[in-house]
Amino acid sequence: MFYELASPTFGDEEHAALNKVIESGFFSMGKYVAEFEKQFAEYHDKKYAVMVNSGSSQI
Repeated sequence: MFYELASPTFGDEEHAALNKVIESGFFSMGKYVAEFEKQFAEYHDKKYAVMVNSGSSQI
């Protein structure tokens, strides 16, 4: 039995989304981050969400 330890997890849709952000030049601000924050807050039933530079950042 063989189990692959690492395999690609991004498909064409994820690559296209990443390329949109990269081409925009706005990695930490801009319309894509604002939309992500909005959707993230809605998903977690919160009023707001704020993108930070790492998971250990605190507000």
